[in-house]
This record gives sequence, structure tokens and C-alpha cells, in this order.
Amino acid sequence: MLISDHYSSVINRNEGWHSFNWENCRTCLKKNECDPNCEALQNIPEDISEFIFEPGSASGFVRFPPKALIQNMVNIARKNKGKIIANEVTTGIGRTGKRFGYQHYAIEPDMVSIGKGIGNGYPVSVAVLSLAIVKDLEAKPFKYSQSYQNDPLGAAIVHEVIQAIKDNDVIANAERKGEMFFSRLNSLVDSEIVLGVRGRGLDVRR
Repeated sequence: MLISDHYSSVINRNEGWHSFNWENCRTCLKKNECDPNCEALQNIPEDISEFIFEPGSASGFVRFPPKALIQNMVNIARKNKGKIIANEVTTGIGRTGKRFGYQHYAIEPDMVSIGKGIGNGYPVSVAVLSLAIVKDLEAKPFKYSQSYQNDPLGAAIVHEVIQAIKDNDVIANAERKGEMFFSRLNSLVDSEIVLGVRGRGLDVRR
């Protein structure tokens, strides 16, 4: 299941995918509670399992789904013994003022995809798996290969990036500076040229 701002023409429910349009949730008067019996949630197929979630950068608009909505979707997937997958390529590594964007939703994903920021410009990606997933793979392994796997240079760069983030307190600084930047941008809202500001940490758009 994908969460996005609009239905994608390339995703077909008959192929096992369901794209959830949360546009109406943004203006819902009960979005902070998010009733599990809401009609929008009831339209999700009963057999849905995996939930793929990009926490804040859907379609490049930097929009943030309501916390209660995401928690309800997680519960639906968990009920079907499914997995929660967080796409943190554009929201991870401190951009939102937390280490990962999913942390704003008080959920625990089973898999996290990381890229871009973790290499600080060097092309590298990381897949983080929960212990339960690791045990599943040990029980039922599969072969996977691609030309850049097991790259010692990439691993060394990732190690240095993580160390630099810790040494320079980058994530806390992103949160602090982001709040200041957001406040300044918000002061420019005039309902004519600048209609609004959205952001978390230093991931801000107008």
C-alpha cells in the first residue's frame, strides 16, 4: 500500500497495490483522532498487508499526513501480519529534525530505505531491517546481487558521515534552525503571493 497525494496511474489494484489518497484527510475536522471507521479507511482492501510510507515528501510537495492516520494504517497492516516499510531516502538522516521522518509518527517500521544524505553526495544506499526480518531471511534466504554491492568505499563513507553527524550534533541543529527558519518563512505568509509554509527541521517548502 502506498500513501500519496493523489492516485497514480501506474498503480493498479489488480496488481496487488492500493494507493491511498489522503487529500481529504488534510482538512478533516477529526484528523487528530482519525476514526478507524472512517469511510476512507474502510475503502482499503481487507487483505492489505505491507504498508509503504514516505513520511513527508509525497510527490515532492513536502506534505505531512496526520499522525493518527498513519497509526491507523500501521494497525491495519499489523492486523494482517504485514510489514511496515519507511522510505527515508528524502526524509532521513536528520532532515526533519529527527534521525528519521517516521519518528514523528511514533511507529516502528520493519524496514527502512536510506539514500542520498547517508553518503553526503557519494552514491550509496542502505537497507535497514528489523531483527524479525533478519530471522525471516535466515530461515528463507534468497540470492540478490548488483554491481555496487559490498562496496568498501561506500561503507567507509557512510561510517564517516554518521560520525560527522554525531560529532557536530547535526540533527539537533537541524531541529533548532528549522524552527527558526520556519518561523521566519511563516511571517511572510500574506495569502496573496505566499499562501502557506510547510516544513519539519530544515526540510521546508513554501
